This record gives sequence, structure tokens and C-alpha cells, in this order.
Amino acid sequence: MTLSCLELSPSTETVRTKERREAPRFSCRLHALCRLANRPRSPLFEGTVVNVSAYGAAVLVSQELSRGAEVSMRLFNSAGAAQCDRVGRVIHARPVSGGWIMGCQFDKYLERAAVATLLGLPPLKG
Repeated sequence: MTLSCLELSPSTETVRTKERREAPRFSCRLHALCRLANRPRSPLFEGTVVNVSAYGAAVLVSQELSRGAEVSMRLFNSAGAAQCDRVGRVIHARPVSGGWIMGCQFDKYLERAAVATLLGLPPLKG
């Protein structure tokens, strides 16, 4: 299944808020396979990455996850191919229509080139 991602102009890449963001966020709709990180035999559950940055992602999932939970995620690029694996710590979760949005902070920085490849964009500058 191929999922597409929105290409953003430089003026809309960075969300400027009072929060502690250190990298631009990119809106997208990418597939993710997830499971609780501390339970390797726990069932997989699917998610949709709705935005991603070098430091984390917001993922739409069908189940509520507690703040602090660690989630293993396999992220698929805009062409639908597995691109990278990350562990994310749930920083916040909120109910939305169709499930829960969990904001996760990655355990390891996602390089700019990896973000671009994940999103199907040309290499990011800066």
C-alpha cells in the first residue's frame, strides 16, 4: 500500500510555538507498525504517522497509551517500504476522532537525510 506525504514549503516546515522544538516538523501520512518496547512478544498494532521530525513523531493509533510508555516503531516511507526502526517514549496522548494521537520522542536522533528519505523528499538543507 502506497502512502503519500505532503511536501511542505520552507515557510510551513517549522511549527513555531512556545514548546521546546529543536527541528522542523513535517506533516505526513505514513504507515507505522508498533508494539510496546518492553514487551517484545506483545501484539503489533498499526499507526499512522501524522508528523515527524528528527527528534520524534506524532502517531495516530487505535489504543490509548500512557505517558512514559516506550513504543517500538517501524516507520515506512512514502512509497510504503520499511525505512527505519525507532523506539519512542510517549510524551503525551490525546483522544481524537478515530483513535489517539501519541506524541513520541525518539530514543535516537533521525538524521536529516533519513527524514528526507522517509518523506520521499529531496535531501534537506541546513
